Amino acid sequence: MGRSVNVIPYEKRDGIPDEKPDAVRKMFNSIALRYDLMNDIMTGGLHRRWKRLAVKESLGKNKGMALDLACGTGDLGLIFARSGAEKVICIDFSERMLDVARMKAKRKAVTRRLSFSRTDALNLPFPDATFDSVATGFSLRNVDGIAEMFKEVLRVLIPGGRFAVLELAHMKSSLTGKIFNFYFKKIIPPLGGIITGDRAAYDYLPESISNVPGVDELEVKMTKSGFSNVRFRLLGWGSVVIISGEK
Repeated sequence: MGRSVNVIPYEKRDGIPDEKPDAVRKMFNSIALRYDLMNDIMTGGLHRRWKRLAVKESLGKNKGMALDLACGTGDLGLIFARSGAEKVICIDFSERMLDVARMKAKRKAVTRRLSFSRTDALNLPFPDATFDSVATGFSLRNVDGIAEMFKEVLRVLIPGGRFAVLELAHMKSSLTGKIFNFYFKKIIPPLGGIITGDRAAYDYLPESISNVPGVDELEVKMTKSGFSNVRFRLLGWGSVVIISGEK
C-alpha cells in the first residue's frame, strides 16, 4: 500500500490534557496482568468470539492498515494481524495494558506487524485517510466525548473504510436483564477483587455502563458523525452490541 505512520507518543505531545482522571488510568494499570483472565471468567470466554466478530465487521476487501483503538491488552490488534492486516497500530492510555499487549504480540510472534503507543483517542496523531479498518472494544464507557472520538475515527479512515465498536449494551428490563444486572452488580465486583486484587475496578464496571448511550442513540451518534451504512448486532443475550459504519 505504501502508507506509513509515525506515531507521536502520548507523553511527548504538547497541549493535550489527559481526557480521563489519573484514577481511571491507575485502575487499568493495576488490573492489567489479570485483565484477560477476568474477562474469560466474566464472559465464559465469549468475549474472544465477540472480538473476532468486531474485527470481521470492520475489515473490508483491503486489509492494509488497521487501528485497534483503546486496545487494552491488544486482543483486537492480534486478531487484525491474524486476519491478514499488513500493519496494525494499537493505542491505549494505560501503560501497563500496553505492556501486556506487547508481551502477547511477542508470544504470538506477530510483533513485526504490530506497533503500540500510549496515545489520545480523542486527538489521534495520524494523517487523514490512514487506516482501512478501525475497531475498538469496551472503550466507550471510558471516553469523555464519544461523538468526538467517532469524528476522529472518520477522519483517519480511508473512503470506504469501516469502523466497528464492541460495547456493553443496556439490557431491557426483562428477567434476563435482571439476572445480568444482579451478576454485574453483586457477583462481578467481589470476584474481580479476588482475581485482580482491585475490587474498586470492578465496582466501576457496572457503574460505567451508565456512561454508554443506548444502541439507538449510538446509531444516531455514528450517523451524525458522518458514517454511512450504520448497523448493529446484539450478542450475549443482549448484553453487548457490535455497531459499525462506513466512511
